[in-house]
Amino acid sequence: MDIFGTVTAAIGLVEKVKAIFDQVDQNKHDCAVLSADIVKSLLNVQQFWQQNSSCPPAELRDSLSEFETDLRSINASLASLLKPAEEGALGSSIAKLNQIYNVNDIKNELVLLEKKVQRCRQELQTWSTVRTESRVAVIQTDIHALREELRMMLPGSNAQRRETLEQIEEELPSRISAIDPSGALQLELSRIQSRNSLQVTPSIKSAKFSIRSLSPSFVDKLYLKDRVKEISKALPEACDGVLRPSTFTWFNQFRGLENVSSNMTRSEAIKETIRILEILQSGKHVSYIETARDLLRLGGALRTIGMQDQASLMYDWGVQICFKLAALEGPKTLVDLVKFLHNFSLNLGSNEQRVEAEMMFEQAVKARSQLAEMEEGGYLGTVASFLSSTIKRLAKKKRLDACSRMTKEAVAIYNSLLKLDQDRLLADLSQSAHELAIDLDNAGLTEDAIKMGEGAVEMRRELVERDRKIYLPDLSLSLHALAIYLSRIGRTEEAVGVGKEILGIRRELSEKDRKTYLPDLSLSHHNLAIELNKMGRTEEAVKVGKEAIAMRWELVENDRKAYLPDLGMSLHTLALHLDRLERTGEAVKVGEEAITMRRELVEKDRKTFLPDLTDSLHNLAVHLDKIGRTARAVKVGGEAIMMRRELVEKDRRTYLPDLSLSLHDRAVHLDKIGRTSEAIKVGEEALSIRRELVEKDRKTYLPDLSCSLHELAVHLNKVGKTEEAAEVGEEASEIRRELVKEDRNTYLPYLSLSLHNRTVYLHKIGKTNKAIKVGKEAIMMRRELVEKDRKAYLPHLSLSLHNCAVHLDKIGRMNEAIKVGEEAITMRRELVEEDRKTYLPHLSLSLHNRAVYLDGIGRSEEAGRVAEESVMMRWELVKKDRKTYIPDLCLSLHQLGHCLHKLSRSEEAVMVEEEAVKMRWVLTEKDRKTSLPTLSDSLYKLAVELDRIGRTEDAVRVGEEAVRMGRELVEKDRKIYLSHLSDSLHNLGYYLGNVGRTEDALKVGEEVIAMRRELVEKDRNTYLSLLSSSIYNFATYLDKIGMTEEAVKVEEESIKMRRELVEKDRTTSLSDLSWSLYNLASYLDKIGRTEEAVKVGEEAIAMRRELVEKDHKTYLSHLSSSLHNLGHYLDKIGRTEEAVNVGEEATTLRRERVGKDRKTYLFDLSWSLYNLATYLDKIGRTEEAVKVGKEAIAMRRELVGKDRKTYLPDLSWSLYNLAIHLDKIGRTQEAVKVGEEAITLRRELVEKNGKTYLPDLSWSVDNLAVHLDHIGRTEEAVKAGEEAVGIRRELFKMDSKHTDDLIKALEKLAGYLQTLERHDDARTVEQELSSVRQSRATSS
Repeated sequence: MDIFGTVTAAIGLVEKVKAIFDQVDQNKHDCAVLSADIVKSLLNVQQFWQQNSSCPPAELRDSLSEFETDLRSINASLASLLKPAEEGALGSSIAKLNQIYNVNDIKNELVLLEKKVQRCRQELQTWSTVRTESRVAVIQTDIHALREELRMMLPGSNAQRRETLEQIEEELPSRISAIDPSGALQLELSRIQSRNSLQVTPSIKSAKFSIRSLSPSFVDKLYLKDRVKEISKALPEACDGVLRPSTFTWFNQFRGLENVSSNMTRSEAIKETIRILEILQSGKHVSYIETARDLLRLGGALRTIGMQDQASLMYDWGVQICFKLAALEGPKTLVDLVKFLHNFSLNLGSNEQRVEAEMMFEQAVKARSQLAEMEEGGYLGTVASFLSSTIKRLAKKKRLDACSRMTKEAVAIYNSLLKLDQDRLLADLSQSAHELAIDLDNAGLTEDAIKMGEGAVEMRRELVERDRKIYLPDLSLSLHALAIYLSRIGRTEEAVGVGKEILGIRRELSEKDRKTYLPDLSLSHHNLAIELNKMGRTEEAVKVGKEAIAMRWELVENDRKAYLPDLGMSLHTLALHLDRLERTGEAVKVGEEAITMRRELVEKDRKTFLPDLTDSLHNLAVHLDKIGRTARAVKVGGEAIMMRRELVEKDRRTYLPDLSLSLHDRAVHLDKIGRTSEAIKVGEEALSIRRELVEKDRKTYLPDLSCSLHELAVHLNKVGKTEEAAEVGEEASEIRRELVKEDRNTYLPYLSLSLHNRTVYLHKIGKTNKAIKVGKEAIMMRRELVEKDRKAYLPHLSLSLHNCAVHLDKIGRMNEAIKVGEEAITMRRELVEEDRKTYLPHLSLSLHNRAVYLDGIGRSEEAGRVAEESVMMRWELVKKDRKTYIPDLCLSLHQLGHCLHKLSRSEEAVMVEEEAVKMRWVLTEKDRKTSLPTLSDSLYKLAVELDRIGRTEDAVRVGEEAVRMGRELVEKDRKIYLSHLSDSLHNLGYYLGNVGRTEDALKVGEEVIAMRRELVEKDRNTYLSLLSSSIYNFATYLDKIGMTEEAVKVEEESIKMRRELVEKDRTTSLSDLSWSLYNLASYLDKIGRTEEAVKVGEEAIAMRRELVEKDHKTYLSHLSSSLHNLGHYLDKIGRTEEAVNVGEEATTLRRERVGKDRKTYLFDLSWSLYNLATYLDKIGRTEEAVKVGKEAIAMRRELVGKDRKTYLPDLSWSLYNLAIHLDKIGRTQEAVKVGEEAITLRRELVEKNGKTYLPDLSWSVDNLAVHLDHIGRTEEAVKAGEEAVGIRRELFKMDSKHTDDLIKALEKLAGYLQTLERHDDARTVEQELSSVRQSRATSS
């Protein structure tokens, strides 16, 4: 930093002090920052003294050292602001500032500083030999202005500041009085002040007013307009040479006007207005050029004050004077005026005075037009040359509108010149047009560059016709440039046409002089290859690119240093084109060759060629990833990132976008090789950089930011951070919505993808309803895309529909899921027809899911057909890729098995499940780690199906295998697999209980309960329901082994848990609670607590009535079971009348179920009828009991016809009871027949299982004897009685619990014998009876 920069920076820091005092809301943090800035400035001053060899004079150095000391003093004062007056105070108000800072001290310091700065200014004036006069003047002006600025920065109250400002304004009236002795202006001011309600009286010594009070008519009232008219009239006489020295040049005079529009502060503008008004009124100008200058400067001052209309008027008057002067002097002066007006326009524009700049530009156009019309085009060449240079200046300053207008004017003038003298000017004009086109393109005016370039080409074609040898190289250059312009604005097809023409010309040139023109020919091949690729003609691009490479190899052999960069570029480009043709393996080889060359270049010139090397490394990483070599891609990409970090350190603005791209791609590659956690860190860095880029250029970098957010969400989801993924994905979606508003065609696919992914995240975190809403929006967008390009976007639409169906199913909207899924299937069938290999897996998945949905709503037959189709497709896939698709085939087989079971094709279901298990065994043998979980799951499902078809022993065996595998998995990862193991143990306990191994079931049950308690501690919401189920089952096992008291306690715990679940989710958990209550009632009844059983059973019934109202089909059977049992409990406690009512309702419900599914519910109905007959008999309605009993018998005969083994005992009991009821109502003959049938059935049962059924046979024979005796067939009664006694003797010998039954049978037999007067036999029976009674008494 030079001394001027150092001092100016220091002054700027002092100005910041003023800003601190003016902004009363500034906090201490801002003060601290400013303090640090001042310290930094002081260090710069010190560094200048130490290092600058051309130091200023000692006196100046001493002055500036004192200035440095004063700055330190200000810094110290500022530092005191950081010390609060009291703990915690921020000192943010003026009052606080005045409390903690001494205003008088700062005033004194500033007065001293002012004096020292004046000395500094004087010293600088003597230093003109070292620095230019203009630079010294600038610093002088700056330091002079510091006096007023320092006055303005005095801290204090608002009143103090206002007083300071008023003091400045007080000077204005006296200044005006000096230039207005007649008082006319003072009178006008008084009138203005009156209009503005300012009370001013002649007695006031110093009238106060503000320049802002000037009305728009004020300037007019100064008679300036008349003054300008007088000047205009006087010009002819004034220009007789009196006012001009001999060395006078108008251009130099005009040049003095160019900078009069430089920016002024408001206070400077006020002073300048007063100064110029004084001069204009006095008429003291030396020359009219000075008058013009002051009018233009007055315009700038008035504009700063805010008087725009008057400013424009001053500009206009100043230019009028310039035009009159030019008209007097002739065309040469007009040329100077044109230059001046253009330069002045540029200066105004750079000072943000756009309106005035435009006005000056129009005046320049007017002047040029006048010049072009003079002397039959004699000045056209001058104007054309001037236009070219001006357009270049405008292009550099990015004045694009003006540039474009002047280009059109230049073209018109070029055409005019050609008409005047084509032979002489054609070559020069073609060169001018060629260069001008380049400048226009550099400025971003490519459309104008094309027009100018086409003109250059046409001129050079004409020149080539005159002399091919000389002008053909120039034509190739113009065509080459034109092709670049066309390509830049997307007119690629035209660029290719031009490029091919260039190729022909340069081949011709190369044939004549290969050494000179081969570089140009290779460049044309290189560029043409790029354009062909843009058009989608990549095969041709590769061919042309290889030609370029061959030429550049030749060049490199002759001059490696000069042409190696070009060869590296061509190889780099060829790699990109090969990749686009999916020849990525070749692209990798070519890219590696490009990298080798660029490494060589970097070794020689790191600064120049490092960016190219990073580009090649970046692209190579992308290509390696595409061919599956992602691990190496990560390594190569890492090297690219390291280099791009180096570039960013040197030029952050240029290379930061490239670094962000490399980081973004690296994150993608890391994720692909399973290093997703690292990918997240890298992706977050890319995201941070892109946020920074977006802050600087939102339009350019917002798409990249959305990509980084999108990928980061994908990675977060993969590592289980789905909540974060949903938030990040939402931000990506919102950004892409913004992009879609700007460019729907480009960004709609990206927005639809972000929305699609977002549905996945929302579903995973349990926000499925919201996921469906977002998913439908994605579907709508993808429908729009499919309408425009069906082939490209149909796969995406089918995927969104597929996912939407999954989400609908999850929230129970299965009918909608079926409809949406069906549409996805239709689309995927279409895709399979076009590309079976790619889309068959997708179609098979949609079919698999459809089978699940159909099965879920009871359409199992359709589900089975769909599942079979899915299985067939997956078999086809397995044949091609066994490893990949066997897991999917197993899933479909499981679903098919489930459907077959529901269709009562359970044997087939088991066969299908066994096939799935067989496949997974094979997979597990090859890869135990990966496949063991799925095999365990298949075994689990097979065991379920085996149990369903009655092969429960096999289910136990398979379930034990599933448990064994589950234990192995839990040892490796308890957290993931403990839940699965508990499921397998739970089911195994159930199977063991069903095969009578209740003791084993209890052991398993205890283990599963312990596991699920552990799971509940970690996640109560998820696992409490499962724990309650295991406890529920455990209670049933306890009951089975006679530990019903314990079963009651266990079931009560299950009920407690299920009540908790019902409070949270009544719909889901109410059914389970009703089952626990149902079983608890049964257990209470068994242990004699039947009164309690009735209460519990009634609660279960109330719940099941509620369930039936919501789902009649599913829960009606459950309600009928509860009513059935309640009837039994009521009967046991003597409330048989109520039992009849309950039993009748149970029977009615079961009749309804039998009407819809006779096979399933006939058995239940027969039991309800059997019980109802019993209750009716007990309350004396035996006639009705007989009718009901006969209906039960008819049903049980039907059941026996289907399964004699299972249902024969029930039929025998119905016959037994019916016989009793018939006997009660006097229909004993029928009773005998029915009883005999019951005996026949029971004899059959005894033959198969004597231990179980012998007691029942004894009862039937005993009752038959009674009935025979009632109808007088006592002899037969004796025989039946004797058989009953014989059976009961046998039972008595086995178990003394049959003692009472034996005594009753003996008593009846003795009675029958007495009736037949067989007294001896009767006594014998009575003796035995006495012996049995004595035995009972002894045992008691």
